[in-house]
Order: sequence, then structure tokens, then C-alpha cells
Amino acid sequence: MTAVLHFNLLGKLQISSDEELVEDRLTTKAHALLCYLLITKQAHTRHSLAGLFWGDSADKKAKNSLRVALSAIRRLLPDVLISEWQTVAFNQEVPFTLDVTQFATKTRGLLSEESAHQLSQADLETAVSLYRDDFLTDFHVDDAPLFEEWVLSQRAQWQEVAIKTFTALTQHYMQQGSYRDAITPLHRLLQVEPW
Repeated sequence: MTAVLHFNLLGKLQISSDEELVEDRLTTKAHALLCYLLITKQAHTRHSLAGLFWGDSADKKAKNSLRVALSAIRRLLPDVLISEWQTVAFNQEVPFTLDVTQFATKTRGLLSEESAHQLSQADLETAVSLYRDDFLTDFHVDDAPLFEEWVLSQRAQWQEVAIKTFTALTQHYMQQGSYRDAITPLHRLLQVEPW
């Protein structure tokens, strides 16, 4: 039976397989590359990936660094990459879970005000538990400003959804008169948006 990979990107990066943490076995840029391919769900050219992560290096050196990172990922997590001559993608067919996808599923429609009231309390509670912290908390990649910009945009996007999730769950509890239960999502809301 093939092991299921678990990717947690909301909060500090965690990658596990059969309850064994594997994230400490890759370099920071290899982690970043894996996360980028996982989230974008599409094939990227090797040239664009080399530029995204090693843009300050000469073209030949950047492509070699990309090859080394891809090789490290393949050694640690066989079958997670689809590598063609010109492109690389995350293999969506391998068994895996991704907290970002689960969070998005539980909060679907939350960004449109008219849909927010249609979400169940159970979905909101699950979403709150999935949002451990901001997207890739404390994760930084040196000399990769384009990747850092991408992380910041992802972080802002998911933070906005989290704020609406905590607010919606607080409102659910308040409408039921469950004031004690409302404290937890309200506290989480203040952690994400102290002002």
C-alpha cells in the first residue's frame, strides 16, 4: 500500500508520510520548490523555476541548482514529481492531503458575503482547526525575491479567508447564545488581526 503524504502549509511547514516527519531532509529551496509546485497545481518550465528560485545566479548554475533540488525531492519522495524535458509539475495522482485545499473546501464561498451564512458550523469549526497560523509561517528563502513575493500574496489571501472564518464562527456561536464557545474563534481573530 502506498503511503499517504501529508502537507501542512498553514503554519510552519510540515511534511509527513505515515506519521514520519520528512521536512528536515530537504534544503530550504527544495522545500520551497515542492510547495510552489504543490500549490500552483500546474506544470512549470524549468527555465521559469530556475529564475524563480535562483534568479541571481548565472543561467547554467541556476539550472544545475534546480536539477540538484529536483533530484533531492525525488530521492526523498519518489513519484511526487512529473518531470518532462522542459517542464516539472507535482503529481496530483499520488495519495496526499493538503491543509490549504481542505481549508479552501471548508470555507468555500466565504469571501462573498451572501454565501457566508450558508456555511455550517461544523465546516467553520474544521476550518478554524486547519488554520494553525499564516501560510508558511517563518519560512523564508534567501536570494529568491520572486518566490518571497508569491508567499506574501498567498499569505495575504489565506489570512483574509481566516479572518472571515473566525468572524463567521464567532457569529454562529453568538446567535446560539454560546458566548463561551465564541471566545476561541474571537481570540484567534485577534491573533491574526490584532487591530
